[in-house]
Parts: sequence; structure tokens; C-alpha cells
Amino acid sequence: MKFSIIIPALNEQHGIKNCLLALQHYREQAEIIPVDGGSHDQTISIATPL
Repeated sequence: MKFSIIIPALNEQHGIKNCLLALQHYREQAEIIPVDGGSHDQTISIATPL
């Protein structure tokens, strides 16, 4: 069974990469969805290629 992991983020440039990397081993069972709340830092550009 697949499930979704939704990660709300707002100005999380210092933590979003580690968060997403920590969830990498769930990629087979889950879709990982980072959701940005209008960040003014580099959160979007860091999370997009992962």
C-alpha cells in the first residue's frame, strides 16, 4: 500500500534538505510531497531537485 508524506515548509532552507534525505528510504512505499508556504529564502530551490 502506498501512502503520502506531506512536508509543510516555510523558510526552511537550513533543514529541508536533511528532512527530505531522511525520507529517501520511503520512496518505494510513499510519495513525498514538500509544500512551500511562500518562503522568502532558498527553500524551494533546495527542495525541487530532490
